[in-house]
Amino acid sequence: MAGSGGAPMPRASGRALSPAFLEESVPRLSRVVRSALLCASVLPLPAAPLPAQENPVPAWEQKMTQAEQQIRQGEHKKAQRTLREVVGQMGETLGTGPAAAQLLGRATGWLALAEAGLDEMEAARWDWAVAGILWPAATAIDLAPYGEAGRRLAAAPAAPGPDAAAEGAELRPPSRKKGKAINYPISRLLACPEAAVEVSATVGVDGRPRQPRFSPAPDAVLAWAALETLRTWTFVPATSGGRPVEAPFTLKTDLSAKRCRDLLATRRPMRGGPDTAGSEDEE
Repeated sequence: MAGSGGAPMPRASGRALSPAFLEESVPRLSRVVRSALLCASVLPLPAAPLPAQENPVPAWEQKMTQAEQQIRQGEHKKAQRTLREVVGQMGETLGTGPAAAQLLGRATGWLALAEAGLDEMEAARWDWAVAGILWPAATAIDLAPYGEAGRRLAAAPAAPGPDAAAEGAELRPPSRKKGKAINYPISRLLACPEAAVEVSATVGVDGRPRQPRFSPAPDAVLAWAALETLRTWTFVPATSGGRPVEAPFTLKTDLSAKRCRDLLATRRPMRGGPDTAGSEDEE
């Protein structure tokens, strides 16, 4: 069956994501995520209405509406907690295509506003940038009704671009200092679509990544998952002429059938996700 945007929905080694297969392959997953995966495996997004226990999209929509109201009322911590859960579940279960990207982008945009309300501006700027790529309509939102959160996000200065290398000096690019391997969404590991994504960020002189960049095609959720990992890494900053400078860092990743099988055995949750398995270190 086709997914959102006409793309095929997940299958695993020729087997549909049936309840029996999910129980057999990933027994640590909660009942909520297993039912959401089953929904994602057979429905395009947006989908025809189904009972709430089978289709997670109406529940996500309801929670996003509630969180938006909480942001308007200044209840930023409550909104952040709800939106982290929603974003984590979406990241694990959504299919491919524009509708899936926009749904994840909307949730990420509201999360950025909640973070701004808590004055967590580094996280807010990152998530707002990601939301603008996944959901371009975010750039047209009037932030005024969201009070202090909206004012902070609107006033946040644009992050500076990478420093220019000193004339004639060799630029040594940034290198990862510490960080875990990419935590691939369970839907992608089960489907194992032989997908490849490329994401980028600017690494500051403090070794922290900022200014996320990526293309939402062909798989926005997989790119989002790579960025969620990249944002947690610390780096040895780039140097030019012996001095630290800001510079871009690009992360490329792909999936293969063997790698999917190996990674399914070492699962850990996406942000807000419910399972508790471990994860390998990045090579």
